Amino acid sequence: MGLKRFIQQRIRRKSQVYLRPTIEGWWWMGTLLVLMLMGWGYTNNLCLALGMLLSAVTVVLLMEAHFNLDGMRLNVLLVEDQHQGHAAPWRLWWQAKRSRARHKLFLQWDGEGPAGEFSVPAKTEGEAHGAWEFSKRGVWRNTHVVLTSTYPLGLFRAWSYHKLPSEAWVYPQQVSGSVPNRFWDEGIGQTRAFESHSGDEPGEFRRYQESDSPTRIAWKAMARGLPPHSKTFVEEKSQRAFYQWPWGNGDENARSRLAYMIEQHYRGQESWALQIHGQTLPPDSGPLHRQKSLRALTEDNG
Repeated sequence: MGLKRFIQQRIRRKSQVYLRPTIEGWWWMGTLLVLMLMGWGYTNNLCLALGMLLSAVTVVLLMEAHFNLDGMRLNVLLVEDQHQGHAAPWRLWWQAKRSRARHKLFLQWDGEGPAGEFSVPAKTEGEAHGAWEFSKRGVWRNTHVVLTSTYPLGLFRAWSYHKLPSEAWVYPQQVSGSVPNRFWDEGIGQTRAFESHSGDEPGEFRRYQESDSPTRIAWKAMARGLPPHSKTFVEEKSQRAFYQWPWGNGDENARSRLAYMIEQHYRGQESWALQIHGQTLPPDSGPLHRQKSLRALTEDNG
């Protein structure tokens, strides 16, 4: 075990706050040292007094940088799946020992990875939002995150490690293009009904929602004393595409085109099937089927 790895494991055991000067901070302290030496060497009381005043300001900045992270505890981190080249939103639940505002906080993936900026109000617990941009496709798994800050003036960097297991799925980048496919054998000639705002065929009744159009409200049912309901209309979709992966060389561009086609079927409420690495996903549609398909396409070994 290397010395650097041993030190990293030791400092991750507790959520302590660590401080070090930034590049600007080193220049600041160097200038302050020269100012103090000039005041001492040339017996310049004004220069010496200014140096002492700026030294006191430096101590205050160190305390502010420390208290900006002190007492912060990170509980849960959820990262949404996203395509490569797009920011992946995350949500963080946190707690604090003292109720004070925290400014310019950066939540960073442990090691090499993205960082997202956020601030928290003067509360003892709450939720924070941000986004990360991952550099490559794949499944990103992590055990610790790093909370950093350069508040208030960027002269000192404060950071602390938090044990927060998290996972992020980065789907292949979407690239439009042709993809070899055929219709699913069992789906030829069959149709499925989807709820649609532009459909003409009457469907069923469901509870009224605020976003429903007044023209869809079942007024006759309300006249009979029933709770507000809305009429639904359905649209028939018959396409059931079937894709096999890999095909050809199975390069990254082909993977990106297949991810694009899956998203197109999902937006059009069309069903599709996928056979990948010996596993077959039967024809279906919806967000869960989209997630299963894209996650299977993301992993290199299925």
